[in-house]
Parts: sequence; C-alpha cells; structure tokens
Amino acid sequence: MTKTTVRIATGIGSLRASIAAATLALALPTLAAAQIGVELQRPVHMQGYWDHNANDPGIIGTVTFAAKGTKNRVFGATAVQAYMDPMQGTQVFTNATMAPVITVEGSKDLVDSMMGAPANKKVNVFGMFIAQPSANFILMSVHIEPGPKPGASGSSKTPTNN
Repeated sequence: MTKTTVRIATGIGSLRASIAAATLALALPTLAAAQIGVELQRPVHMQGYWDHNANDPGIIGTVTFAAKGTKNRVFGATAVQAYMDPMQGTQVFTNATMAPVITVEGSKDLVDSMMGAPANKKVNVFGMFIAQPSANFILMSVHIEPGPKPGASGSSKTPTNN
C-alpha cells in the first residue's frame, strides 16, 4: 500500500512538472515576442481593394495574401485596425512577421468571398492574425460592398479610410 501511495504522489509530482514545463515552453515565444514588441496573435479589421498598390489614391499600404488553391493577390488597404494592443496600418502585419505572403484560412465560403472579390469592390474583413510560426489570417467575417469602387466609372471620388 505504501509503494502505491508513493507512486501516485510521484506520478502527480511528475504530472505537475510536465504541465509546468509545457506551460513554460508555450509561454517563452510569447515572452520573447513581448520583449521586442510583437504580438503573435491578434484580431484585425481591414478594408481595401484587391490589385491596388501604395501609389493608388486612398491606399495606405499593401499586403500579399494567398489561400489554398489560389494564386497570390496584392491587397491595397485603405484601413487596418488591430486590437489587443491597438495598432493601425499595414505595419500590423509587417512588424510581426517576415513572411512575404500571409495565408488566408477559414470557412471555404469566407475564403472564396475574400480571395475572389473583384478589384473594383471594397472588401471588409475581420479575422485573427497569427504571426508565428507562419503568417496566417483566420477569417471570421467578410463583406464585399456592392457597387464599383469610388473613382471608377467616371466618379470623382477616391477611396477613403473609413
């Protein structure tokens, strides 16, 4: 009976040590990222147009996205807002990862909607950006605004940051 009690106590201690080691192993990358001011995971709202570059009116920066089964597309952002340490602009992505392309994931409908939107329609997306170990953007919502982009088809308006 004594041996069983000792083994159980040793087993629990070993389990506690294993849990502590696993917790520390998971926390170290986060602690290291915090030291250099990088969030590894954060909610992001973004809007803009496909196939635009930073020189186009109203575009504040560009981000290249890809999804399984699609080719890379350049997204000209008109607004980017990150949460859980608020930050604005495309540096949300570039400060957190060195990856040249961010992989879009989520339900097939959301991914197809975002990646398949025409260049003349404003795309509004909300998702979780996960910087490490690889750059992923997990979609939670996608809205494609109806009608052509401001400035298209003879309109004198340009995209705005709203």
